[in-house]
Amino acid sequence: MLVLLALPFTALPAAAATRSGSPDFAKIDAFVQAEMQANRIPGVALGIVHGDQVVHLQGFGAADTTGRAISPRTPFVIASLTKSFTALAIMQLVEAGKMELDAPVQRYLSWFRVADSAASARITVRQLLNQTSGIPEANSATGSTTVEQQVRDLSTVALDRPVGTGYEYANANYDTLGLIVQTVSGESYEAYIQQHIFAPLAMHHSFASEQQAMQDGLAQGYNWAFGIPYPTHDYRPNLLPAGFLISSAEDMSHYLIAQMNGGRYSSVSVLSPSGIATLHAPAIAVDASGSSYGMGWINLSAQDSGIATPLLWHNGDTNSFHADMFIEPKEHWGAIILINATANNMLAASALQHVFAGVVNMLVGREPPVAGLSLSTLYLIVDSVIVVVSVLVLLSALRLPWWYKKMKNRPQHRLRRGILPLLWELVLPVILLIGFPMLIGAPWHVLLLTLADISYWLLATLAVLVITGIVRVVLTVRVLRRKETGLPIVAPSPSQSLT
Repeated sequence: MLVLLALPFTALPAAAATRSGSPDFAKIDAFVQAEMQANRIPGVALGIVHGDQVVHLQGFGAADTTGRAISPRTPFVIASLTKSFTALAIMQLVEAGKMELDAPVQRYLSWFRVADSAASARITVRQLLNQTSGIPEANSATGSTTVEQQVRDLSTVALDRPVGTGYEYANANYDTLGLIVQTVSGESYEAYIQQHIFAPLAMHHSFASEQQAMQDGLAQGYNWAFGIPYPTHDYRPNLLPAGFLISSAEDMSHYLIAQMNGGRYSSVSVLSPSGIATLHAPAIAVDASGSSYGMGWINLSAQDSGIATPLLWHNGDTNSFHADMFIEPKEHWGAIILINATANNMLAASALQHVFAGVVNMLVGREPPVAGLSLSTLYLIVDSVIVVVSVLVLLSALRLPWWYKKMKNRPQHRLRRGILPLLWELVLPVILLIGFPMLIGAPWHVLLLTLADISYWLLATLAVLVITGIVRVVLTVRVLRRKETGLPIVAPSPSQSLT
């Protein structure tokens, strides 16, 4: 089972060689539908742009449990794609002469603090944009109910690297930028995004409010339980500037056109070409293969892109939604993929990422990469193992009375030798409790969020094993004592056997 859990994290095989001709949109649609069926993905919205034109829009599947069809105008939570909007808003204010990229954050938020007061004064707006402030990812979400309180709570957070020296993705950087937008513009973040980005780009189905989006048919988000998608709700206003704007495939296509054409969509410009270039420019390496972070955008190296040419890309996940957007600068293609299910589930991640990999490859004239096990197949195997293990563990617990009757008739010397093997029922859970996170590469608190179904099942199973092991040891010791004293051995009642 542990080997199966590691399968989704292996690299996909490379795509087939380039083929000639324009993209076949019908084939792309068929690919998306096949992936949805193989992986039980509830719904997908797709938008494709070429140059300054929207060339393909399509909706697939269901928006919610009523079966309402997804359309290109269905709103989705766009998760961390939000960061590029916050970065665009900052750059608009810079071009308006209202702020400077290399100014310290405290110029605009005088109360801004992290645990180190000297470091607090050195953190700049640019470093927040480039994710080089030193604020650690693990401490960037405090659970506060507002963006401001979320940022104020950073006053107790210790930086895990010197300011400006390295990359670490942290939502807190962009929450702080959202507050700067409010302070400098004199408008709420929600109002600013609506008036200065959504409105000029004709993004009529985009929102900075969940309530408004629900009135426009916001898609229902889903998570996964043993391979079956189930409805979930995960909207966090306290992380709005970092990950909770809402948009549609059609609207995001307008946004991509502006990003690909120097800030211009139709006759409207939301930023200068140099400003867009600054947002996209690689600023800090994110891995050894050459990929780098800009400002709300990731520059994927040719090695990481999967198409042998660099990509401008960002993805995002809440616990209910997944999104990918990318720009292929060589042939001027761009696409937005919105999915109303999360890739925060570790088993589902590769399946949802394969949708992106297939679309980007087919747009540049390549075949989609060969998929590994589908999510449905993978979960079928995992679920089968879970059922078998669960039955064995429960049978072991339920057979305790029979085991006790058999054990009390054994000779005393055999009982003493039998205590040591019983301890494995206590040792094995400890090994798995420590070893499972090490194998997956994530601590328990992360596993309980990103692999919740299997993690909670495993913890429950380990608890039953420990209880069963303790009962066996207690009963064995009880029999030994009675044999040594010569007292008759009376089978305990079920309630006594657990005390």
